[in-house]
Amino acid sequence: MKRKIDWNNEFKMQINNQGFKQFSNHFRRKKKGNCMFKNCNKKAINSHGISEEASLKLIADEDGHLISLKSQRSGMDWKMEFIPVSTGDASTFTGFCHEHDQFFNRLDSGKFETYFDVINQCFRSMSHTLYNYEYYFKVYKQERDNLDDFINLQSDIYKSLGLTREEFKNRFIEENDKLWNKRFEDYERINEFKCELNDLLEMSEEIKHLELFNGKIIEYNWINSHITYRRIPIKIPVALINHLSAGLNGKVSDLQFTIVPDKESTHFIQFNYRNSRYFTNDFLDKTKNSISALNYIEQIMMLNEKNWFIDPKVVDKFSNEKKLMIEQDMYFMHERSLNDKYDISIFDSIRIDLITELKGEEKEKELKKINELPYRKSFQTRKHSNDKILEGIWLRQ
Repeated sequence: MKRKIDWNNEFKMQINNQGFKQFSNHFRRKKKGNCMFKNCNKKAINSHGISEEASLKLIADEDGHLISLKSQRSGMDWKMEFIPVSTGDASTFTGFCHEHDQFFNRLDSGKFETYFDVINQCFRSMSHTLYNYEYYFKVYKQERDNLDDFINLQSDIYKSLGLTREEFKNRFIEENDKLWNKRFEDYERINEFKCELNDLLEMSEEIKHLELFNGKIIEYNWINSHITYRRIPIKIPVALINHLSAGLNGKVSDLQFTIVPDKESTHFIQFNYRNSRYFTNDFLDKTKNSISALNYIEQIMMLNEKNWFIDPKVVDKFSNEKKLMIEQDMYFMHERSLNDKYDISIFDSIRIDLITELKGEEKEKELKKINELPYRKSFQTRKHSNDKILEGIWLRQ
């Protein structure tokens, strides 16, 4: 009989906390690095993935703060919690040298009018995503550095499997390398697209004069990707950069979402790396009107906590129960997929304004998301289910 594994032991939490510390250090504003612009080795400065002046400050409070969901650690415990983030820190990374950071001046002055502007924002967002991947590689190195110590503490596992220490270590390395090789491949592919967008922005005069219009699919065969753009005619107070992987017919497609609010509207962009018409059409369908777009934005927000920022007034209106439920839903973000609609309203006041035009069942469904909290299993029950998934990975043979 296989022995039950304790997923809360001190060493595993220590490894988890070390990874979190690596992430925090990686995003410190004074971290040294080189410019991510192609063929530039100048020292990078602190750059924004989304414009501070033209977007972030428009949804911040009087003190210049936004709200984001972040992982909070305390010894053996950790949780997701809404915390304030300054506009000076939101979406920042050590990305570009001073000269190339000026490349985004149109975006920083609120210009979102041409193909060039959309492609430029995609390039900016993609650079931010690649910076995230560099953090993963640091964690990979940390895992390898601590591997022998980690294996030494797993004697109960490998003995229950009938494996020697070396057999277990080799199996762990094999399984772990599959995951990291996938991330290395993702990084190389995203970096290739970033370089191609870089070339397009520098070389093509045409895109600087092509006027942007709503629902536009920007397609360049030599890039082999789709950029799909929606302008939502209301300001939704969220700024987001989110990279997600979605499965279709046994294949994985990488999707980059960017949400940029301005004074009167919201720019919503999907970059589809694999040129899949399914995901392009799916995006257009899910953003066909303002209420559909609002639902999709909330859905995407709740699949990744690291890179979105909202107006503090939104969270101020939450009841304590609602706030805790959303925090715990983010803790268990892997319970949901890109196809699962989120069943709690985040932007209540905007939703109320939008549903005045709705009727019948559709209106009732949206009102229910505002007025009623859905059922959730207890935190411990959800955590036990999540731990069983991890345990299954360790015990597979």
